[in-house]
Amino acid sequence: MLKRSQFKSEEAFIKVDFTSSLGHVGVPEDFGAQNSEEVVRVSTVVQNVRDDFHLRGRVSTVLNCACDRCLDEFPFQSRGEFEIWLATREDLVPMIDGPDDTRADEAVEKVTDDILAVDLTPHVYDAIMLSVPIKKLCREDCPGLWDRVDPEPEFEVPVPIESTDSPQEQLRKLKEALERGKKKKGRF
Repeated sequence: MLKRSQFKSEEAFIKVDFTSSLGHVGVPEDFGAQNSEEVVRVSTVVQNVRDDFHLRGRVSTVLNCACDRCLDEFPFQSRGEFEIWLATREDLVPMIDGPDDTRADEAVEKVTDDILAVDLTPHVYDAIMLSVPIKKLCREDCPGLWDRVDPEPEFEVPVPIESTDSPQEQLRKLKEALERGKKKKGRF
């Protein structure tokens, strides 16, 4: 939460730092939040723009991720950013027709005189989630599971038997087998 008293100032730029936890932000366990008490550091700079405010935030935390190649767990240093426009007048907040209307800029928050704090949790959550790469690797040159494969397996790899039938003969046999299967199931 960013309280109004923290950014309502005559100064052009105000720096506000705070901490939260992965559990409070709502990062799911399968995205690396095994420890819900892991600290999330949030650093914001609020710029006074006429009567409104422009907020830029940086988020950092550590997630426990599983490498997509070798499946080992590793600490991933998550670093994300977000920007929000804090509108002090109701007419500056985009009007939407309903919950499915995507025209509204989701980074505009209303901070009229009756609002005492701005909840930054959804923006912090988005910054963390967007910082996680699609392919999570413990290191760039991770060989994956291939370095763990036994070069001489204990089982024999079956060798395909070469057929002496022509391709046309193989297709004819396949067709006959399919027809026999249909007759047995009563479809023919």
